[in-house]
Amino acid sequence: MTEGAEMAERGYPSKRERTRAALVRAGMVVLGSRGINAGTVGDIAAEAGVVPGTFYTYFPSRPDLVAAVVDELASSLHLGAERVRAMEGDPAGRVALAALSLVGQAHEDQVFGSAFSRLARRAPELTERLRTMIGDAVADGVALGRFEVPGEADATEALFSVAIGAVLAATERRADPDSGPRVAQLMLTMLGLDRGEAQRVIEVAADAAKSTPGQA
Repeated sequence: MTEGAEMAERGYPSKRERTRAALVRAGMVVLGSRGINAGTVGDIAAEAGVVPGTFYTYFPSRPDLVAAVVDELASSLHLGAERVRAMEGDPAGRVALAALSLVGQAHEDQVFGSAFSRLARRAPELTERLRTMIGDAVADGVALGRFEVPGEADATEALFSVAIGAVLAATERRADPDSGPRVAQLMLTMLGLDRGEAQRVIEVAADAAKSTPGQA
């Protein structure tokens, strides 16, 4: 058995998978620091430690790499199955868990945070995934009488702005690592929960987040 086959059998990523992941990560670095329309294929390849020709082995064009970066960022919005099950009966818990996960990841991974905050309003797929996630929770909460908001669309947009602002603050270190609960508290009070109930929901969401480590 070859070394590559052995690694695959043990669940380790192949060299090809590692190179592709390095290019996507390099794309996050370049796009996060310069913006979605800045940075060349050469810049991204250099950041990944490969030659430009290697870039084209994995991505036909720069837009394809941008799409892969957006998809990687968007995947962070899909919570782990155990977390979702823990929160599925309570839209408020879903909002709190999303805030805790997103802000926490931005604090832990500045490259992720920079890329997310830079692209969140410029990449339609990422924007829509975040808005849909928030909007679905708001709609469910209103339908169940859990949330009291004047308009679902306005509430979704306001929460979207809070989420993006929180990621930006975390990335720029303008907020401490424990700011996730405060962001969740703000979002839940915007939806009509009193502070005591919001705190209870956040504690349950924090326990759910700890139950599945390593997932965003």
